[in-house]
Amino acid sequence: MACSCCVGGSGGTLDDALYLFGGFEDNGERSSRLVQYSFATQMWRTIECSGNVPSPRCGHACVIDAAKKELWLFGGQGPE
Repeated sequence: MACSCCVGGSGGTLDDALYLFGGFEDNGERSSRLVQYSFATQMWRTIECSGNVPSPRCGHACVIDAAKKELWLFGGQGPE
């Protein structure tokens, strides 16, 4: 179970999956990727985001609203 953007990212669980946003990529750059780990298949996949996607960041907090199926991010450090 390895994901390159896990370091410095944050997330939570919803249904049968773990969702993580941001963190550091292998090259040390901050990420704006959203990834999903399926507990059923034990595999990672990248989720394509649309709309107002947050900037690349690390060190942020995350809350998942299960009723609305929304992921909320707070704070963190951007690329600047």
